[in-house]
Amino acid sequence: MEFEKKNEVPDGIKILGWLISLCAFALGFYHTAEGMKYFQPLGFDGGAYVVSALISMLLIVAYSRAVSGVKSALFFYLTCALFNFTFNLNSFYPNLNSRKLLQEEAQLINDTIQNNRALVSKLTSMASLSDLNSMKIKMDECIDEIKLSEGFGINAKRALDGFNRISKKYDAPAILPGSFDVRNPNAASHFKELMQKTIDNVRTGKDRFEKVSSAMEEYTRFYEFTNSRKSSKDKMTFLDSTMQEISVNTKKKDEDTASYRKSLNKLKELVKINDQTAVKINKLNLMDSVNGRTYPIVMKKFNSDNSSQLLYPKTQEIGSFAHTLNSMWERINKIDTWGVIILVFFIDFIVPFAIYFLIRKKKSNGEDSGMNNSGNNGLFASLFKRKQPEQF
Repeated sequence: MEFEKKNEVPDGIKILGWLISLCAFALGFYHTAEGMKYFQPLGFDGGAYVVSALISMLLIVAYSRAVSGVKSALFFYLTCALFNFTFNLNSFYPNLNSRKLLQEEAQLINDTIQNNRALVSKLTSMASLSDLNSMKIKMDECIDEIKLSEGFGINAKRALDGFNRISKKYDAPAILPGSFDVRNPNAASHFKELMQKTIDNVRTGKDRFEKVSSAMEEYTRFYEFTNSRKSSKDKMTFLDSTMQEISVNTKKKDEDTASYRKSLNKLKELVKINDQTAVKINKLNLMDSVNGRTYPIVMKKFNSDNSSQLLYPKTQEIGSFAHTLNSMWERINKIDTWGVIILVFFIDFIVPFAIYFLIRKKKSNGEDSGMNNSGNNGLFASLFKRKQPEQF
């Protein structure tokens, strides 16, 4: 009997334990509903709260019976707690990390576009002004020599070779020299036309886009969005201004929904333009030569097709269960990911189980009775001083 008295939990502690557990259950109820909103159970946002309330009520009943000594009730409690844990993650994770997730994806999009711009520079081969001027000088020298020699003499060939050496830097096809023995009054105009066309192509970078007529148009649009753009204050690319806007603003999605949506729409525009350009350029099947070896030039795409579950920018799906799981898996080595997991685990499991082990009904030897159905240690007994029903 003396040992039993030592195991008796004071009524005040029981009530406090139940209040702590109920606070944890209340948090679980709210965030389960928030994490379920994306699915719109019952067809409207409020349906999430209805379903969450049902789960929470079953959880409280099962927990109360488990505390009063019915071990089988733990199964029902754990089932409800796991449900809460899953959807609590889908509430806490996007709400706490929404701005950071947007910033990280913006940086990924920026890095990919910069990489694609570097590839496109090999395709367009934009000429420097000095090279264009040198080509113009060599062209004039060649044409003058052709006129002077009434044919393609040694000096004309020397000027043409110099012209071809410069144009070769921009992957322009070499112009073959004519014959000195052939007297052609139209030779000067013929070679001038060929050389001027090469200069124009090198200047605009069109020579490697001829296989697909719309490729240059897509690239030009891509270039406009990622190249310097005049504004009232300074010159800044659309890409850079978007990155700056996202990095400077630290407010989470729920704190500034309009700004978050605006930044997200800009990212969607960049992704769309990048992918449209990549499709056109990749159809050219162009090759690049590095250290004597050739490699295909392929621009990176964000979305291979529109049937994927998560399309870039993935943050447009923030709040969905698929996005939460995918993002947490990709960021499993991040402290803030583990911080959310630990927080939710603490609310849904650690707190309730700590109270369970502290106030549960025990036998005189200190062990769980398991089959003991005494109801004097449950929620009803602690809060209302009444015995619980004898049957579960």
